[in-house]
Amino acid sequence: MTFTMQYSEEKILDVVLEVKNILEVFLDDTKNNLNKNKIIFLGLKGDLGAGKTTLTKSLLKNYGVEKTVASPTFVIRRDYICRDTFDKIIHIDAYRLENKKDIKNILRDINLMDAKENILILIEWPENADIKYDIIFEIKHISETERQITQILE
Repeated sequence: MTFTMQYSEEKILDVVLEVKNILEVFLDDTKNNLNKNKIIFLGLKGDLGAGKTTLTKSLLKNYGVEKTVASPTFVIRRDYICRDTFDKIIHIDAYRLENKKDIKNILRDINLMDAKENILILIEWPENADIKYDIIFEIKHISETERQITQILE
């Protein structure tokens, strides 16, 4: 399943709902095949200012995260408890990673082979983190108020 969608800031909810639908279909398919909890690696690719963090904040709020969603640019990782679909969402900004393999250290507390819960690991700047992504979306800046999002991997 792929999609390309052009949107403005006012229409970001439409994008969030489409991304959420894609994630939930993917999660259902893998859970049915594996009959266990799942970790989904979602990459958000785009230039500085493309809207990766804005989309992430809206997506997390739509998943029922009550905590204030802040950019992990300087702390690199932020964890959120979720009330809808996922038990936990981990938001990583890989922009400042010095080595692509550093992602393994950042996720050392997560058993990637045997998840005890459903976890969404959302990584901005996926090209800077050496991990196998399930889904990658690319966000392109069209104008000051418009963006284009394209699913480039599933």
